[in-house]
Amino acid sequence: TSSKPPQEILDQLVEVLAANAVEFYQQESPYSLCCQANGKPQIVQFQVEICQVPRMNLHGLHFKRISGGVWNYKKVCSKL
Repeated sequence: TSSKPPQEILDQLVEVLAANAVEFYQQESPYSLCCQANGKPQIVQFQVEICQVPRMNLHGLHFKRISGGVWNYKKVCSKL
């Protein structure tokens, strides 16, 4: 969680994804990205969304696996 504004969090997220060679594109929502990482055995696709924590003035990241192996997804998320 962070007290930074969502746009600043998004800018940092884009930097980290690019530094780790993760392909991404922005979805309909301005604070949601679809990502694709080349895990060793297979490709992992996932979604990252910046969301507001209920009843608090904080923002967090919500990760959701779309396709690919669970262990590869865990490795990619841990690396990020």
